[in-house]
Amino acid sequence: MADLEVILLLAILQGLTEFLPVSSSGHLVLMMAVLERFGRSVTTPITVNVALHMGTLAATVGYFWERLRTIVQREWRTAALVLLASLPAVVVGFPLRKFLGETLEDPWVAAGGLIGTGFLLLIGSFLGRGNRRISDLRWWEAVVIGCFQAVALLPGVSRSGSTIVGGLLCQLAPGEAAVFAFLMAVPAMMGAGVLEAWEIVGSPQPIPPWWNLGLGMVLAGVVGWLAIAWLLVWVRSGRLQLFAWWVFAVGGAGLLWLILDR
Repeated sequence: MADLEVILLLAILQGLTEFLPVSSSGHLVLMMAVLERFGRSVTTPITVNVALHMGTLAATVGYFWERLRTIVQREWRTAALVLLASLPAVVVGFPLRKFLGETLEDPWVAAGGLIGTGFLLLIGSFLGRGNRRISDLRWWEAVVIGCFQAVALLPGVSRSGSTIVGGLLCQLAPGEAAVFAFLMAVPAMMGAGVLEAWEIVGSPQPIPPWWNLGLGMVLAGVVGWLAIAWLLVWVRSGRLQLFAWWVFAVGGAGLLWLILDR
């Protein structure tokens, strides 16, 4: 499998799992472990991650463009809530990447995180029965939702899933919780892209051809756009818990493969 084929495979996986509450990091870490086991690893995973993150960031901004423009122009309180909710991930993110290092790419941790995400989704599904809007959030509730997002810095813990659950536990209506999670994704993905781009500076590793990265970025963006639209329908219909069974299956299969492959 050539580098381009691997990048396109990871782009589809990133586009789907970045927004569905099933953890893009968990899926990507496990997929890269499987590819490496069979001699098909990506030569510069950090560079590829940056390109794919930019694709899904573009999908988020494009899908919510009108809402984002309205927030910037008139809904200053909503903008402040999104930024406030992003602070816990910023405070935790820098030291986490520094001190945990390779643990963030450990497939064992990713598989365990996926199973943890499943339990989190079940909790949110059974306890989240509110009908509040984003504009009803209090400042401290935005911080609470931000803490849920900070937990998702661990591989396997879904960022969208944890923030949606945080919103549901703060009694947001399911659709409002999903929209707030996606709005929080913009600064989160921008921050992740900056951190990963910084790691590329001075790196001796070769960079894949720009057209490979470009195709991966576009594909991740298109798949991500479709995933956002699909997830909003599913969350509003109250079927969030169905994603729990998927992450239980993937996390369990990942652990089983790791045990048997030792």
